[in-house]
Amino acid sequence: VVLLGVCEDKPAGCHDEDLSRGGATEQNNDREEDRCAHPIDNAGFFSFMTFHWLTPLALQARRKGQLLLEDIWSVAPRERCRDNSMRLRTMWEEEQRSKGTEASLCSVIWTFCRARLLLSILCLTVTQLAGFSGPAFVVKRLLDYTQQDALDLSYGLLLVFGLLTTELMRSWSLALTWALNYRTGCRLRGAILSLAFEKILRLRSVRDKSVGQLINMCSSDGQRMFDAAAVGSLLAGGPLLAVLGVAYNLYILGPTSLLGSSVFILFYPTMVSTCLHIGIRDEERRLLELTGYFQSITVGVAPIVVVIASVVTFSTHMVLGYDLTATQVLN
Repeated sequence: VVLLGVCEDKPAGCHDEDLSRGGATEQNNDREEDRCAHPIDNAGFFSFMTFHWLTPLALQARRKGQLLLEDIWSVAPRERCRDNSMRLRTMWEEEQRSKGTEASLCSVIWTFCRARLLLSILCLTVTQLAGFSGPAFVVKRLLDYTQQDALDLSYGLLLVFGLLTTELMRSWSLALTWALNYRTGCRLRGAILSLAFEKILRLRSVRDKSVGQLINMCSSDGQRMFDAAAVGSLLAGGPLLAVLGVAYNLYILGPTSLLGSSVFILFYPTMVSTCLHIGIRDEERRLLELTGYFQSITVGVAPIVVVIASVVTFSTHMVLGYDLTATQVLN
């Protein structure tokens, strides 16, 4: 429930006699907090990063063979729609006061998620550096070590430990990235949907649209906001990994490695253009058909791009008379 960002408004809001008194009392708030306490808010750093706080739920599912709704925790207090919508509304009102008609919702959403997204990008950077350092430096030295006549056991164990360390850093930092992004997406979607639903309920006329249609539309947009927050920060790792890959290939193979890099550069923009064309499919049927054919080709070719780039690079490298060792190929 927490990962999907389902919002349970009742435990977080004021109801019945609380509304008549002008809001929930401090005693009621304490009781709600105790009943809706969530283990993720009490999880330590490693528990949060490795999702260890989900272990009791997994053990309960294994023991019972199923999970019922009452077995799952309520929404964590920091993911509740009420608190996040109030925070987003405050930011939006401040944006309107400062910029007037030029107020930007995108700017407000960025401010709402900025700190967590920047931390997520930092974790992703660690993931990319660790994922690159292991194969680029440690594995290369391991291959050189296996070709030596006189083997140093302590040096070999040190290389193995270094490879294990880089893999742990890569996997744990990537898990932390997803953990941060999921919670950010939950908060953003809850805030956006709450404000949208409140706006719909205040409308006096919805013209030819029913309230149900508007709510369904907002739900789809809310899911897109969740996806943007959960996956958007991953785009920051692409340029860094591309630069590191091109630089390392130049160091290992020389200028011929640019041929392999050019294959990726020429191929992947076609996938991006395909996605952009799908967004305007209602304008022309012919464009939709061409986009479908083009997308089918790109999807079919995508799995073999690495093979094509490798064949082009290694073939050109050897045709030009350069040496090609097993270590260079595996790196």
